[in-house]
Amino acid sequence: MFTESTWGLSPLFDYPQVTFEPQNLVLACPDCNGFLYKHDKNTVITTNSKYKDWEFSIVHPYFDDPSDYYDYKEEQIIIRIKNGISPKMISKAKYTCYDLFDLNSEYMLTMRQALSGRKALDPDGSELDRLIQEALDYKKTWT
Repeated sequence: MFTESTWGLSPLFDYPQVTFEPQNLVLACPDCNGFLYKHDKNTVITTNSKYKDWEFSIVHPYFDDPSDYYDYKEEQIIIRIKNGISPKMISKAKYTCYDLFDLNSEYMLTMRQALSGRKALDPDGSELDRLIQEALDYKKTWT
């Protein structure tokens, strides 16, 4: 069962000043918010007096448009980094998608498939197996 919790984008131990900053808080599943994925990884590159002027190593859900970084079609469950974006954008996209959350892992693909209702379309899991292999092959092109 999917339940969400509040996740501080910036590690609150290192940046207590943004504990209650609305743009630092997002809903996330317990796996993403806990030790399985984010843990205590620092997502901040530089700070400033205003939070909106901070620089982040992630695709920030309030300040960045994910569609500028990723290709994702509703009928697919694999997230791909867009071609033709700047090296800085590629770095943020890779860190967010692969290093921090491993969004194309078998676990994440399975979760997206279940949440999107695709399970009914793939009862034996063969389509999911194909997509997982495709995601793993795609990830190898970025390493």
